[in-house]
Amino acid sequence: GGAGCCKGHGVNLPGGLMMGHGDIMGFILKGIVPNLIKSLGINPSALPIKKSAPIISKALSLAKKGDIPSIINNLTKVLLPLLTHGKLKTMGVNLSKSASGSGITDVLHKVKNNLAQKLASGLFKAFKWYWNKSAKSQGHKQPFRGGGLTLPGGSWSGFWSGFSRGFKSVFKPGAKILGGVASAMGVPEVGIPLSVISGMM
Repeated sequence: GGAGCCKGHGVNLPGGLMMGHGDIMGFILKGIVPNLIKSLGINPSALPIKKSAPIISKALSLAKKGDIPSIINNLTKVLLPLLTHGKLKTMGVNLSKSASGSGITDVLHKVKNNLAQKLASGLFKAFKWYWNKSAKSQGHKQPFRGGGLTLPGGSWSGFWSGFSRGFKSVFKPGAKILGGVASAMGVPEVGIPLSVISGMM
């Protein structure tokens, strides 16, 4: 293994299973993000993986080493504004104009508080499924009890059906409150303001 084996943040799972930063990134970029985009009706070109990858990687590396809640928390903080951005762009909202309006604070409040929790819980379910599957393929005991190896409801969307419903209800076509959402939803905790995300996309 040598010194290069453990670069970046991995996760030590119950039962002695180690999952590296690269494996987790692969799962997020090839599994979680494309499936979330599909579930939420976001045009993939509105959220290019190449551009969101460094943002997600940074959030992951800033998580507490090996700490699952910290990883889920940081991921939620960057995925929510990225998905918001992608959805607004898909809906044709001009993101360079920061619109203001009485409904914006309400939407932001909803997105951050209600949806963050739902997204985090969906991500955790997806990760438990992935980690159990990886453990089995490596001949380890499954680290999480109660996490089956089949996809809930036969598809990925089962992981975040609650989040998906909430997200779509906030971003209904014709809602007059969308313009300012993107500019106001930065991720100060991870050090990535949404204006940077907008600029990168």
